[in-house]
Amino acid sequence: MDVLNLMREVFPKTIDKDKPVFASLIANKDGTAALQKQILDLFAYMNEWTSTPNIYEQTGNMLQKTVSFFSYLEQFSNETESSLKNRFKAIFVRNHDEKWGTPFDVKNVFKQYFPHANIYLVENTNKIDATEVGLGNLFTDGDIDTETPDAWVLTNCFVTSDAKFSKKYGIELNQNGGVLSQAVDINPSSVYFLHFFLKGKISVQIKDNSNKYWNFSTKSWESTAIDNVFETSEWDNQSLFFITTESAESVNIYFKYVDQMTYIDYFRLFKKQPYSSFTIIAHFTGNTAAGVFGLAGGEADPNIETTSSNPPQPRYSNYGYYDKSFLSGVPVGFANDIYEDLLDYLRAQGVKAYLDIIVRDY
Repeated sequence: MDVLNLMREVFPKTIDKDKPVFASLIANKDGTAALQKQILDLFAYMNEWTSTPNIYEQTGNMLQKTVSFFSYLEQFSNETESSLKNRFKAIFVRNHDEKWGTPFDVKNVFKQYFPHANIYLVENTNKIDATEVGLGNLFTDGDIDTETPDAWVLTNCFVTSDAKFSKKYGIELNQNGGVLSQAVDINPSSVYFLHFFLKGKISVQIKDNSNKYWNFSTKSWESTAIDNVFETSEWDNQSLFFITTESAESVNIYFKYVDQMTYIDYFRLFKKQPYSSFTIIAHFTGNTAAGVFGLAGGEADPNIETTSSNPPQPRYSNYGYYDKSFLSGVPVGFANDIYEDLLDYLRAQGVKAYLDIIVRDY
């Protein structure tokens, strides 16, 4: 029975249900009577809460209550409902992984959350910008921030924009005798992890202050120079560890050209801590970052298709920066709290987890 007939039938038949007072207060065919409308709104509200069990179809207060009940996630200021649902889905769906907690699972969660990024998981790391002594990156200028990186010694190798993995510059090795090196102070009888991103082929030599060379294959120090060779056709993280001797005070780390054009960038050296750790690296390139906007030059813009290698101006789709800086794009402000919430769900107790958002300038 519908609400209109239900409300009418509880009143005596001697009352004319079509009179203005009854029709305005109790019920009418248009469903606009005061009491009738409140009941209809209540039924609609009840129906919405009982017929929308799928959290990804919910909105407003219902969505927030469901998310809060099943997790400790909260909607951040100015965060969209789509973003909130994506965070919830990243944790509880995990790209439909059947096994949770593995490195592949952790990567898949962030692949779902950062669909425009390449995701890397690197183990045995520290917080790259940690201020505590011995925790941060021991390399100076690990990102190659300038065209003249004074912290590095460059021999027959070059700082180029083509070689960049992060920000504006990287190191290109393209000839025999090409070597990039940096000296780093270290502690004796300690373990260190070296990480870097490589595209090509490279030999890594680690030489301590006693003129001994680290052999990663045998995990020992030797008197003759040892080449620890790494090779990859696409950008990927490379890692190795070394154990310092009782008399160690410093090491020189050399990245040497082998036999092909090679790019290297994003160098990190961490002292091993007494706990497990990993870093999620979300790598964006400037021309794929979603939501980026920029300002074009003030001169006339023909905006035409051209096959010329030097068109009069880039097309609108290429504008993403202004004065070499982002105006908007990869969110890195308050949103860092959002990403760290995800890591808190994914990491095991006692394991330190970090997130690094890397942007390769366009």
